[in-house]
Amino acid sequence: MKILKFGGNILVASTFTRRGNVGRLILQAGKVTGEIGEYSKDFEQSQDDVVLEFKNPESIDVVIERLNKTKEMMLGNLSGCREIQDLKFESEGKDESN
Repeated sequence: MKILKFGGNILVASTFTRRGNVGRLILQAGKVTGEIGEYSKDFEQSQDDVVLEFKNPESIDVVIERLNKTKEMMLGNLSGCREIQDLKFESEGKDESN
């Protein structure tokens, strides 16, 4: 499992290919410096990239909805959510700074 921790420097690039009508969101950790939301032209592909590939636009809506729900939970709205304690991707030395 690959964990990409948000909270530090991360580059998020949207790409599209007409061949196959595929949209991609490429995430790169530690690749940029600057403010959150700032646009960067420093994109170069890397083996460490995390790529979300979408062939169905409705799938993007589902990801957006789940991200918004996650944001609500982080802000304290825990209605309708469940807490899972022993996830395989939890690190032994939990880093709560991100």
